[in-house]
Amino acid sequence: MKASIKVATILGIPIKIHISFLLILPLFVFVFSINPYPLGFSEITPNILNYVLSFLTAIFLFICVLLHELAHSYVAMKYGVKISDITLLLIGGVSSMEEVPREPSQEAAMAFAGPLVSIIIGFTLLLLNWILVTLIPSIEGGALYTFLFILGFINVILGIFNLIPAFPMDGGRLLRAWYA
Repeated sequence: MKASIKVATILGIPIKIHISFLLILPLFVFVFSINPYPLGFSEITPNILNYVLSFLTAIFLFICVLLHELAHSYVAMKYGVKISDITLLLIGGVSSMEEVPREPSQEAAMAFAGPLVSIIIGFTLLLLNWILVTLIPSIEGGALYTFLFILGFINVILGIFNLIPAFPMDGGRLLRAWYA
């Protein structure tokens, strides 16, 4: 994709950040910094800590999006599909494949891998949060609790949202595989 910068290589796949990513990152930082607990850090002082936590949460959210895309790519590579790159953009992430798997079952497995990873990450973080609050009730409402809750909640929503049966969502690819 044009206007992208390569930042890493994972599993032999170039990881790129599109210039549009630079627009969404500050927006997420802003949203997390002005929203109150449990979906933001507005009560945390000093303000610089609020912004640092918001920035870290936004970065980790995009790491989770990258893991979602890596799941698609890993399954595709297992079926012999070459992955050109993964690009993080304004709308999320895109795995650029040189071809689509030929077998419907392969396309279904590839399409389902991303949402599954997002949902697993989400529920794992929410469970970890619940365990921590059960063991140490005083952390509820604090920075760690809010961080884990935001990432867990958004990952579950992302996973479910991606299963909507319409293109370009993963659910659209699942639907295409189902009818093939």
